[in-house]
Amino acid sequence: MPLVALLILASYGRWGLVVGGACGLIWFLLFLNMQLEWLHQLGAVGAKHTIDGEVMAWQPHRDGGVLLLRLSRLEQQSIWPRPTLKLFSRTPDTIPVVGQHLVLDATLKPLHGLGNPSGLTKSAGCWV
Repeated sequence: MPLVALLILASYGRWGLVVGGACGLIWFLLFLNMQLEWLHQLGAVGAKHTIDGEVMAWQPHRDGGVLLLRLSRLEQQSIWPRPTLKLFSRTPDTIPVVGQHLVLDATLKPLHGLGNPSGLTKSAGCWV
């Protein structure tokens, strides 16, 4: 919907393109800020957190596995929009099933720079 509004603004004369570009930039910055707002709740690096969410996928590896979890609560506080976490587990007690609801104690650390295989997205990698 925002793209349609930008296209309509861009069609009105030479200032329409400037106004449309400025509106698009503001929308992008607000959207990115909203997607990453939950990272401020993590506090110090290496702190343990209680998280719960829904299992999106499980990928076994020789050193444990990678769990994709759609986060719904962090420290008993609801999170919206619900980010997807990539949790690295060395020794899982049980193999999680897609759609299963999990409550975990995890050390969360946002990936940054070249350590983030997803690039500039809202996903974050964490250790369980």
